Amino acid sequence: MMSPELNTVLAGLEGERQDMLRHQRGVLRGAVKPTVVGLAVAALALYLFLVGKGQVAIVVAVAGGFILMLVLIIASTLYSEPGDKISRKFKQTVLPLLAREIDPSLTYRETARIPESEFKATGLYPKVDMYSGHDLFSGRIGETDIRFSLVDAEEAYETVDVRTGPGGKVEIVRRIEYRTLFSGLFFSADFNKHFAGSTQIWSGEAGFLDEMRDGHVELESPDFDNAFKVRSTDQVEARYLLTLSLMEKLLALRGRYGPFNAAFSGGRLALLITTPLTLFAPDLDKPMDAAQVEPFRARLREITGLVEYLDLNTRIWSKGGEPVEAPVGVAS
Repeated sequence: MMSPELNTVLAGLEGERQDMLRHQRGVLRGAVKPTVVGLAVAALALYLFLVGKGQVAIVVAVAGGFILMLVLIIASTLYSEPGDKISRKFKQTVLPLLAREIDPSLTYRETARIPESEFKATGLYPKVDMYSGHDLFSGRIGETDIRFSLVDAEEAYETVDVRTGPGGKVEIVRRIEYRTLFSGLFFSADFNKHFAGSTQIWSGEAGFLDEMRDGHVELESPDFDNAFKVRSTDQVEARYLLTLSLMEKLLALRGRYGPFNAAFSGGRLALLITTPLTLFAPDLDKPMDAAQVEPFRARLREITGLVEYLDLNTRIWSKGGEPVEAPVGVAS
């Protein structure tokens, strides 16, 4: 069921999408003649080279390559620009409406992200050299403050190539490159128990070296220990946080989403789930209608539903550490 406001927004976006498709067909038609000219020039260059006119062939080949490159750049820009505009407009109009459907407090900002400082504070990835993100949702679900966004974190590393230069001289070439540490959804929620330390949960069974490191935590669930390795600044606190019930839920989430990492830090629970960075981008090959919107609505409900699934609204202990009256049937 879509609201009248959402229907109106989608009708406008569909009109723009149809204009985009006509525009793109025009761009493709307009690129045909220059492309044919560029290919003809390249063929001429090959012919000149085969008949022994190498220098002329080089000049002609450069000219043909320049034409083809220019056509490609212009056509690519003209082709993609309307689609980029519609994607941005979809995010800026549709996603805020879907967020408010879930809870009036839930807001959306397209270009914002969870701060790098909070990402580093999880302790999961201590060395981050490049950090970016977008699509930030934030608000409250019941008693629980939440925020989530898509983020990409990379670390720098140096590569060394040894080459033999002119005269047999050995050259050492050093380059800085980047590799992905994490790319996907960063979900952060106020945890319902007071804690002061820091606990990290990585997917993957702990090996011998992991078990020898300071802070390694062995828990009561063999299944959990086989699926995750845990380190903490406080062994007792880690076991207090990771109850059997919560471990079962995290195992079930691993079965649903695949391997993911998690952390308790700064009074919050963070889940880092690998997803495409286009998770909240519309499919411009499909009409802007209810079928386009429904996957986004379902996705947002699933993410915000983590609060209920993990029982984060059950405030058995206050954030100050004082016990409060537990609801009937709820164990601490």
